[in-house]
Amino acid sequence: MDALKKRQRFSGHDDLVLLREVLSHNPFENPALWQVIQENVSSLTGKTFVIRTLREHLERLIKLWLEMFEIFKDKSGIEVVSTEKDTLCSNIYYLMKEFKVAKKKKTSISTSKTIGNDAEPNCWRLRDQQRKQRI
Repeated sequence: MDALKKRQRFSGHDDLVLLREVLSHNPFENPALWQVIQENVSSLTGKTFVIRTLREHLERLIKLWLEMFEIFKDKSGIEVVSTEKDTLCSNIYYLMKEFKVAKKKKTSISTSKTIGNDAEPNCWRLRDQQRKQRI
């Protein structure tokens, strides 16, 4: 049992450290910065997390924040007090959204160019097949 790794759990403080580091380094623009974030989180919390764990936990935090945001947005009579965690989550959400949209636009443009080159011969084949069926 001693040889097994002890399971690391995120505390509230760990969440704040992760959110602050992600916001300050913006790994969505340069994914290599996840290594820096991992080192900083490890030194500040004293816990060693794998980069994949940090990414997944960040996505989970943002997902939970979005769910709470949607609930409170729909209820007009509730006054919501914004915490540091809420502010960090909202800023990171907009960063994620900005860089994911930019990546999607780049890939869709390159995909359409590829499809455009291959699409013409396929259209001609389709047209020829339709003509043969009519005859």
